Amino acid sequence: MQQRRPLTESEVRHIIGPCEDQSILDILKTGARQEQILEAFERVSGNTAIGEDLEKPMDPVVAQVVDILSQDAVFPTEEE
Repeated sequence: MQQRRPLTESEVRHIIGPCEDQSILDILKTGARQEQILEAFERVSGNTAIGEDLEKPMDPVVAQVVDILSQDAVFPTEEE
């Protein structure tokens, strides 16, 4: 089984776009995989691309990333 390498700050920024530097560092600390960050991004931004997946319970890591993004002053949420 191949071990995955941690994501970089640049890779996280590419997934979620503009946000505070501290949010990037906090997301990296969660150890979230690319698909978990993408799911959190879609949930917080109100993106309907994940459709039915919004109805399923969140993975604990996805929930952590959602919390981080929800508290970010720069990240655009669906309320904006």
